[in-house]
Amino acid sequence: MERFSEEKATIDELEQLRVVGQVGARRILGRSLWYFKEHIRYSKKFMLNVPNKTPNAHHPTYLVSDVLRYRKLNDWW
Repeated sequence: MERFSEEKATIDELEQLRVVGQVGARRILGRSLWYFKEHIRYSKKFMLNVPNKTPNAHHPTYLVSDVLRYRKLNDWW
């Protein structure tokens, strides 16, 4: 059985998950990983609306519902 990859998953498959990492969040937002890491992840608006669910872990994870809600905001891009 092949391991699940957020990079290869469709947006619909990502929306079925409960949490996603940086790759899944950037896929949902439609931006490159570099752009997500440099401009979105540490922005005040993103940190307020999409809290990191594993703050002490090496790889941050976010709730899919929070990322989808953030995507619907009209002034983040």
